[in-house]
Amino acid sequence: VYRLGEAAVGEKLPVLMGIEGPDMYLAYTEKSEGTVWPSMLMDFKAGRPMEHAVILGRPLEIARELGVDVPRLEAIHALLVMVDKQRH
Repeated sequence: VYRLGEAAVGEKLPVLMGIEGPDMYLAYTEKSEGTVWPSMLMDFKAGRPMEHAVILGRPLEIARELGVDVPRLEAIHALLVMVDKQRH
């Protein structure tokens, strides 16, 4: 997703909250006090449909438009769609 953002804007993404790049972001969340719950996980646990169309589907559309290869994102999206369809 980070590579896709950079491809979409045509340059390196800005540093936000002192966090530069996905590795720094992951390290930041691992050090955070308490538990970080992604919104789709909260939806899943509450039995609600997950927002995969907006959170993952739209970035996939942009990736296709820009010719950016995002196989992991495609696989994650496909799996979440399948899980959501089985539940709802």
